[in-house]
Amino acid sequence: MSIDTKINDIIAIIKDIEKEDAGVAAILFEGLGLSVNLIQQVAANGGRKDIDVTEHLEIASKVLGFSVKDLILNVMQEQSQPKKEADAETLNFITSDLDDYEKFLAQAKAKESIDFLTKQI
Repeated sequence: MSIDTKINDIIAIIKDIEKEDAGVAAILFEGLGLSVNLIQQVAANGGRKDIDVTEHLEIASKVLGFSVKDLILNVMQEQSQPKKEADAETLNFITSDLDDYEKFLAQAKAKESIDFLTKQI
């Protein structure tokens, strides 16, 4: 079966869906049109470099209700930032048991009291 025949089958299926739900069919037709445009861009550029997917992002943003472009940029920005590693003291605190935590609170309270008394004297 040729690609043209398969694409015509897809169109026939979308038309069949349109009888039940015109909104879903409209989205499918839009997606099919965008896909054909993308295939044309790939063919014209001789590969996948420098392909404009702006229309795809706009459609996805409308359907999802948020900016897909902003989401992608945010994820890329977060991934490019260096990861902060916890110092040994923080890791020890996090992995300590409850007795250590209670001891830590007591030491903090004592330090706070000493600081207060020092200021008073």
